[in-house]
Amino acid sequence: MTRAGRSIRTAVGLMMAGALLITLPTGCFWNRGKKEQRAEAPRAAPAPIPLTVDSRFREDVTVYVVRGTQRTRLGLVTALTTQAFLLPATFSADAGGFRLAADPAGSRRASFTSENVVAQPGQRLVWTLESRLGRSVLGVY
Repeated sequence: MTRAGRSIRTAVGLMMAGALLITLPTGCFWNRGKKEQRAEAPRAAPAPIPLTVDSRFREDVTVYVVRGTQRTRLGLVTALTTQAFLLPATFSADAGGFRLAADPAGSRRASFTSENVVAQPGQRLVWTLESRLGRSVLGVY
């Protein structure tokens, strides 16, 4: 290869390196701006889960939501009535799920705990407490 060929090759290499040095910071600047825009995009807050308790039980019942060993009191359902509650949004789409517990108020009867439930955002729960709590049914709609 001649000296002129090498100098052209060197000049082209230097030009490419210079172009790369100019465009690299610009590319990083534009990507950084896009990441900041993505980080600022607001997320929809999870909505509370509506729960309707239809009590056919002859005593007042205190209703709890149970996750792991933590019990959170939702409220009291008077005998033979229907009561609506809102479960906190933190229970929505929880992979471990939760259970509902019915504790007869002022009674020596044992409390009843539902099966494990995983409720997705937008779903609602209907818990029918039968005259024998062991026959109660929990529906997810």
